[in-house]
Amino acid sequence: MSDTANAAPSSENLVSMDCESLIVGRTLRFPIYDDDGLLLLAEGMAITPEFRDKLIERKLSAIRVHPDEVSNISCSAPQEQMSFIAGDEELAKRLDEIIDSGFLTVVNSEPALIEQMTRHGTANYNLQKHLERVERNRESSIFVDNLMRNALHGRNIDFAQVTRLTASYMADMTGDIDSSIASMVDTVHQDEISDHCVKMSLLGMALGVEMLLDAPNVRNLGLAGLVHDWGMVRVPPEIRNAERLLTAEERYHITKHPMHTLRMLEKLAGIPGVVPVVAYQVHECPNGRGYPQGRARDRIHIMARILGVADRYDALISPRPFRPPLTPYAAMECLLRQSAAGDVDPDVVRALLMVQSLFPIGSYVVLSDGSTARVLRRNGNFFSHPIVRIVKDSEGKDVPEHSALAIIDLKAAGLDVVQALPNPGSNAVNLSPRILLMSDAPDAEDAMLQNSLGECLAPATGDGLFSAAANASPLESITSLEHYSEAEKRRVLDALDILDNSAQITTRTYQSKRSENRIALRTVASICIPDSRSPIVNVKSGRLLRVMTRDISNRGISFVCPDALPQERILIGLPVNDRDTRWFFSDIVRAREIADTGFWEHAVIFRQGVAL
Repeated sequence: MSDTANAAPSSENLVSMDCESLIVGRTLRFPIYDDDGLLLLAEGMAITPEFRDKLIERKLSAIRVHPDEVSNISCSAPQEQMSFIAGDEELAKRLDEIIDSGFLTVVNSEPALIEQMTRHGTANYNLQKHLERVERNRESSIFVDNLMRNALHGRNIDFAQVTRLTASYMADMTGDIDSSIASMVDTVHQDEISDHCVKMSLLGMALGVEMLLDAPNVRNLGLAGLVHDWGMVRVPPEIRNAERLLTAEERYHITKHPMHTLRMLEKLAGIPGVVPVVAYQVHECPNGRGYPQGRARDRIHIMARILGVADRYDALISPRPFRPPLTPYAAMECLLRQSAAGDVDPDVVRALLMVQSLFPIGSYVVLSDGSTARVLRRNGNFFSHPIVRIVKDSEGKDVPEHSALAIIDLKAAGLDVVQALPNPGSNAVNLSPRILLMSDAPDAEDAMLQNSLGECLAPATGDGLFSAAANASPLESITSLEHYSEAEKRRVLDALDILDNSAQITTRTYQSKRSENRIALRTVASICIPDSRSPIVNVKSGRLLRVMTRDISNRGISFVCPDALPQERILIGLPVNDRDTRWFFSDIVRAREIADTGFWEHAVIFRQGVAL
């Protein structure tokens, strides 16, 4: 057989595909070649594990095959059809040139879009238009899914259709931005990727409006949100849809999807030049701990930082195989803590507070008068006092949606939110020890969540609020929480308020010295001083003391009680649910009196969890 007989056919008749996507055991109908046209495996041969491993060891980024062979030996679309660009190193160099050229600077060419926003005060949504928005979100998800599939297989896409979709969203927002945000909550979701992209587009545009972008920039932000995760369709389905914790290697595949997205978008005609760059950087973090390039704040496009916050928020309120979804309020709490750690841009988180308040639009809350309400609209700078619609009165009776008394400005009414509720049917949870103290961090978003949990052991401020602990009192002489008098109940709340106010000073002063940031946790913990230091402890053998906790981290917790506890090892029990408690051996490392309250703050470090 001549050499020409072994040579690869014309390169125009071959396409490239990823070596790692080869399916072991498949028999070839056509030969496989490398990029230089050398035969790697002849037709009729089977793909073995050894063959695939050798290709990977040779660091071949791609192999060349007949187009009809792709569907036989892999689940992927051919890379040639996705317009493969330069390798990662060359791409990084190109992005550096873009960044250094000032391309990341956003300039408004028109007045800020926020000037066109219609404000509705305490008015309800226009029900008909709201339902139309909800239905369009569903249709948009189907539309985006089709676009992704077409882009994956290299088919032509009329990008003007995508632009018209974002333009319609922008017009809706100028009419009623609160209803647009609420429509995301009310939409029945279908495909995970396309649903996420639609929500990212809507929330990203709302944040862009709040951050004073003009119409062209808001439109580009919406476009980037719609396309930013398209590369996830190239992640193997068994990884993308895994109902288990991912391995480190599988998480690595996830971190490659921005590159896949960029390669898909390069094929599209008519896409604004800024959109692929923004989509590529969405998962970067201001502190440099993101992916794919680990860039820091000033080298991340502001639109990518905006979408990064939207992406993190949606990840937190979405279920994962290893945890239930968080309530919108709990997600906001996490984002506020993460912003302090540099995981997300604090300016964007502040904008998110302005857009949907601390108790996000569409979420359910319990008010201080005992009634239940759904958050209807934000309320300016009154983050903790949004405008709500009462759904059940203080006696639990349904309130008609169009009742004149149903919609309330909490600030004007002098009412407070006392509890955040999960949305009906969501199975969402608030922050709890079970969530905060998870031992595994399965994906990028939840790894960041764990890394940014707050540290509860703040150093003394020296500002006169605290005094050093005197002689510790025995446990038996201290009043337990369930036996507090009405005056003591008021004083413990005063004590917690004082601590929270002083924390603003300590955070600024000591943030750089902490390895972790603390996070607020108001719950009832159980304290027990065991008779022995055995790892097997019967907590019923001694008196239990109930205390009110203040904040928590992976390392420890702080709580308040009406006296100083003995300075020794204790057991502290944290509620996992209504029936179960998780116990931790802990050391008291500080007890400080809170001036003028009669209460003491205690800080403990966890030593070892005990399952009882």
